[in-house]
Amino acid sequence: MAFSYIPFQLPMDTENFFFFSFFLNNEESFLEFNSNILETNLINILLLIGLLVYVYKNFVGVTLNERQSSILQTIENAQKDLVNASNYLDTSLVNYDNTFLILQSWNELYEKEKIEIVTNKYKFVKKSLEENFASTEILITSVEKKAFIALRRQFILFTASKILKQFLLLDEKQQTVLVEQIIKELGGSK
Repeated sequence: MAFSYIPFQLPMDTENFFFFSFFLNNEESFLEFNSNILETNLINILLLIGLLVYVYKNFVGVTLNERQSSILQTIENAQKDLVNASNYLDTSLVNYDNTFLILQSWNELYEKEKIEIVTNKYKFVKKSLEENFASTEILITSVEKKAFIALRRQFILFTASKILKQFLLLDEKQQTVLVEQIIKELGGSK
């Protein structure tokens, strides 16, 4: 399929020329299409380039310079913050090491004190228990002696009461003979 070139022709009547002009009056249009390239387009291009250079220098250039200085200031601040953070990190690491050493020495001291406290408490409790056991043993021995004496008294009383009952059941002559015999056995005389 072959394409053929059809040249573009503009209509010359004003009704169809509306596409190429913005404001039209009945006689002649405000803006017309000029087909002479050297006459119009070169001037327009130079004006456009001049306008772009002027806008770039006055508005875009200033904005870019401000943006560049803002970015440079941000980078400088970030570098200062990095240096400050690095210094703070170094200080923190030194403080951490010092704190760790202090904590380690305190822990060793605490362990020694803990052992000493436990030893002292053990000695105190042992001494208290020994004193309590000794006083309890004395108390028990005293109570045993008192109980033995009381038991002996009760036994003597019981035996004496039995003997006395038996003695009272005897007649007078038998009582006299028995008393004399006991006195002789005890080594006494009448």
